[in-house]
Amino acid sequence: MEPTTVAAGAAAAAPAGMNMNAIIVALIVFMLVSFFFSSKATKKRAAEQKKIIDGLQKGEKVVLTGGIVGVVAGFNDGIIEVKVSETTKLSVLPSGIITVYKAASADNKATGAK
Repeated sequence: MEPTTVAAGAAAAAPAGMNMNAIIVALIVFMLVSFFFSSKATKKRAAEQKKIIDGLQKGEKVVLTGGIVGVVAGFNDGIIEVKVSETTKLSVLPSGIITVYKAASADNKATGAK
């Protein structure tokens, strides 16, 4: 075989595969897009949580991490006191409160709607 024929065959095979730089650029773009959307969702969740915590008032029913339901009994140096029974109060960090518990309204109870 002639050396020029082997080199020509190798050069012809290279364009058939994908360029390595194109793969790297595609991966970087994919990671940046993924990071953008995940950080946006995280910021939205954090803003909602802050809104819930800032709006808490004594006497409101809250759901804690783990599904514990209690009533806000007071606030003390960044810690929220939650009464879960007649004799039990829990001291929780604001991050432990998932949401304010919304019971079905009286109209929905009367009609049987959920």
